[in-house]
Amino acid sequence: MARTLDPMKPECRAAISRILGREFGEEESKRWLADMRREFRYVAGTKEAQAAGWTRDQIAQKAAERLAQNYLHKAAKRRMRAQQQIVAQAALENDREKYAKSGEKAFKSVGRVLEDVNRYMIGLQEQYQGQIVDAISSIQSKWFGLMEDRKTALDFVKELFGEDSGNEAAKAAVKVWREKTNGFRERFNNAGGDTGDLGDEWHLPQSHDMYKLINADDLLKGKYDGKYKGDSKTAWVDFLFDRIDRSRYVDEEGLPLNDAEIKDVLGSMFDNITKGKTSTGGSRVAGSKSGRFADRNSQHRAIFFKDAESFFQYHEMFARNPSIVGTMMDHVRSMASDTALLEQMGPSPNSAFYTLYNEAKAEASQHLAQTKSTWGHKDIYGPGFVSVKDMWANLNGETSTVMPTHKNIAEVSQTLRNMQVWGKLGQTFISSLTDIPSYFHATGYTKLPWGTAFRNLLTTWGKADREFAIRAGIIGDSLANNLCRWTSESLGYRWSGKLANATMYMSLLTQWTNGIRRAYAMNMMGAIGKMTRNSDWGKLDAWDRFILEKYGVTEKDYKLFQLAKTDQYRGCEMLTRGAIEEISDADLAKIGATRNDAYIAAGKLMSVLTNEAQIASLQPDLATRSATNRGHQRGDPTGEIIKSFMMFKSFPLGMVSAHIDRLRDKGRFIREQGGTKRQIMTAQSEYLATLIVGTTLMGYCVNQTKTLIAGKDLEDPAAVDTWISAFTVGGGAGILGDLLVNAMDDSKYGHPAFMNFMGPVIGTILSASDAWAAAKTGKDGGAKTWRMLKSNLPFINLWYVKAVLDHTVLNQISEYLSPGYRKRMERNTRKLTGQGFWRNERGIRRAPRVAKHPDPWPHPFGLFK
Repeated sequence: MARTLDPMKPECRAAISRILGREFGEEESKRWLADMRREFRYVAGTKEAQAAGWTRDQIAQKAAERLAQNYLHKAAKRRMRAQQQIVAQAALENDREKYAKSGEKAFKSVGRVLEDVNRYMIGLQEQYQGQIVDAISSIQSKWFGLMEDRKTALDFVKELFGEDSGNEAAKAAVKVWREKTNGFRERFNNAGGDTGDLGDEWHLPQSHDMYKLINADDLLKGKYDGKYKGDSKTAWVDFLFDRIDRSRYVDEEGLPLNDAEIKDVLGSMFDNITKGKTSTGGSRVAGSKSGRFADRNSQHRAIFFKDAESFFQYHEMFARNPSIVGTMMDHVRSMASDTALLEQMGPSPNSAFYTLYNEAKAEASQHLAQTKSTWGHKDIYGPGFVSVKDMWANLNGETSTVMPTHKNIAEVSQTLRNMQVWGKLGQTFISSLTDIPSYFHATGYTKLPWGTAFRNLLTTWGKADREFAIRAGIIGDSLANNLCRWTSESLGYRWSGKLANATMYMSLLTQWTNGIRRAYAMNMMGAIGKMTRNSDWGKLDAWDRFILEKYGVTEKDYKLFQLAKTDQYRGCEMLTRGAIEEISDADLAKIGATRNDAYIAAGKLMSVLTNEAQIASLQPDLATRSATNRGHQRGDPTGEIIKSFMMFKSFPLGMVSAHIDRLRDKGRFIREQGGTKRQIMTAQSEYLATLIVGTTLMGYCVNQTKTLIAGKDLEDPAAVDTWISAFTVGGGAGILGDLLVNAMDDSKYGHPAFMNFMGPVIGTILSASDAWAAAKTGKDGGAKTWRMLKSNLPFINLWYVKAVLDHTVLNQISEYLSPGYRKRMERNTRKLTGQGFWRNERGIRRAPRVAKHPDPWPHPFGLFK
């Protein structure tokens, strides 16, 4: 065990008490002594102290100086945080009051405030990603992102450790990485955080996968041929021991620990990590409801690697995300999220939230006492009927953490959901064509020029437009495409997540989504650039100012927009993130702004661009994300069941949530302008009508395209089922469509129809059960088993592959396993929908034709019969 110092002597406490002029008690002295020992160990382990051969007294003197500076710093930080919290709380109260005046009472007003904070967070994440794109792009990936190029990643890490890699691109990338991450740290501290500067000793975040540590013996046995033996703890400690800088491990007297003592320290780390006692990059919440969120990122580093190769080997083996790029992106997004919460909700976001929550609770109680009714005052928000506490758990990162005791449940559940992505979303690119009417509907809502929007939609796929958008900070999922718009959760970075990501990429869904959002963001950049050149804040069109204010843009931010130089691109003046961040100090001084003000204004610009683009090509909002997990942590059995049930429902639910939000905004704007209820209803009706008609018509086109690809005749346009399906695919009534279409088709899977609504994971389990039952009775068991298997295999269901494989190989397998199965399925299709097959496994039989539905009822007054 490590040697320890004696407790503080009574006479020393008495001397300090005389200096302080008050009692310096035993408990306080213990805390002080623990702090002093920590600083002593830190100083003794520094390269400076070891190189100079400092004596024990010299180390103690330096440690005391550091401790005194730390105490002074903390005192100043407490005063600053108190002031920041007062300002932030007042701003939150004003926002809640604004929504309350427009009819959003009690908890609904709190939900609206949380959505605003979420939008700000999304913009800041995009801003930060744009700042490090040069560093990220130097590390190449292969095979659609399934593999990271080890050599370029290792070159980057070597440069971080001060080792010469000979790779000039890596050198330049490290320079960008250090500069930008230091800027992120400073902005976090300006917002109330307290992260120290480790200088060149900080390289990349260290993370440790609890599951991998628990299975370290098996992992190392397969990789290192039995070199590291024993149980998982022993194997992990021995592996890490070979890769650490042992000189950094000293005791309270500054004396080096021996090998056995170092292994004891590493063994304690293993116990803490595997028991969930050590932060491994999970929740952003610090402590209880009143815990200091701002103290996150202030922990001392405990593992010191001796060189780049050692860090890299450990990272590959035991990190939560073994990808260097993935780790960088996780860190950047986490810093952006943390900073956004501090800037919007103060250094104690938990306290800020619960203050709002308790006020809403008191308002609801008062309303109940006065009216004997809870109407409009329940803790329910959005079409998913979520609690604002669930929304807060998603916003602060609590739901992204894994319950330590349920790690395996989280892993298995995530893998099952990823299987549904790679097996079921191969044709989703075709369904996503409904983004086109959504795109133009969004441009109409923000009054963007239709002609420019059409041109940008056509040109956004070119290399020049992509490069300009990336330079401007419009990154989207180009580098971190692990968030699925259809499932509203991260797909992860394990093998199943990589396959799911690769499936979406190969299906062209990722490129399509990024392209639509890029086109819309460029529309907005051009519109805001032109606006800032032509109009001051007071002369802005009322609707334009309303849109900007929704994302927190103030008159001061707008003046910074005006100070920034626009980029000329395709004849338009584009206002970009980089232009705002690069405003000169002299220009900032003209309006009394600071560099930090410029960075905040740039983040708000990105919030406008990104969030509006995520309406054009939908990304589920905070309320929708909350509906998919109900505030449960990963691994929580209840939460995992809810996620499986809600899978693929987040997109239609998000459509409803996003457009309800816009309808409310439109009503609030007209009300603020003195409009009547009739004007509000007219405007909202027009909004809904154009959205529903546009997406339904495109949904009809999408469905007809799918039927042709499948080799079937066109659906009967006179059948009500055809238009219900079109309405569903267009996004207008996704969950309702599940009920009306899937749940009415008992023959679809061979099990009770209502079970189809339970989600694809349960549906797959039921399909397997149906196949097993059919196999026992001899009724198409082989074909049903094969159909179930191929619907869960990666890549074979891609929209441009499926038709070819079905009619050349896969259908023949079904026929071999169950002779006559294909004909029986064709007869069943004709019976249900009237559709025949213009192409089968033998080739093209005839030209496609329009089917005649056997039962087009009900139609009003017998029309189309």
